[in-house]
Amino acid sequence: MSFLILFAAATAAAAATAPCDLIDRRDALLKQATLDERSGGILTALPALFARDGIYIATGALTYRGPEGAKAWLSHDTLNATTKVRMATVGGDVSSNGEDGFTYGYLDGVRANGDLAPAWYQRVLAA
Repeated sequence: MSFLILFAAATAAAAATAPCDLIDRRDALLKQATLDERSGGILTALPALFARDGIYIATGALTYRGPEGAKAWLSHDTLNATTKVRMATVGGDVSSNGEDGFTYGYLDGVRANGDLAPAWYQRVLAA
């Protein structure tokens, strides 16, 4: 089982967020963290979620950063060239000011023959 952490940085700091807007932001965050097999291959859909300074945690040194690093690490498994991805978010939330958030859940690589490569993830978004 693999583990990955996605770090994404917001492009602009948000102004003070009204409490009712936090619900909308949380819903949008959870929706954004959902991938299904229609989302594309694991080598494109998953790296697209990474910020430039995002970290893919894998065995060894922390050398896999950003979308390119995630794709490079995932490319070590030649079966990933035809593997689809689905990601189920279990939970998450946003900070009281609406600027930061997190999600966590499960990730499956769906191989061309139908086999699953399971993993779990944590994603942190910070302003």
